[in-house]
Amino acid sequence: MNSAAKPKAVVVEDDVTVAGMVCYFLELQGITCFHAPTAESGWRMIAVESPAVAVIDQRLPGKDGSWLLERIREDDRFSELPVVLPRSSGAPASPSRSRTTS
Repeated sequence: MNSAAKPKAVVVEDDVTVAGMVCYFLELQGITCFHAPTAESGWRMIAVESPAVAVIDQRLPGKDGSWLLERIREDDRFSELPVVLPRSSGAPASPSRSRTTS
């Protein structure tokens, strides 16, 4: 029996289907996945589980993903935690640039 603990990930996503897919792929890689549907519950779960990585949706009910990322970066325990912030399907791939006509 392997006594090494599996790495953990916290997925903060309000869409249960999306969270399930992300956790499925993480678990295929041998990562234990924990799901939180809000930024506040995600913060509590990160504090308890001390994950190796967090995947955070930007658009969440209540406080958003930016709020959670700020909490993570301000806390010395998690300031170096790798965080994945998936781009929502409607967001542009790069910052928009306005054009002016002379």
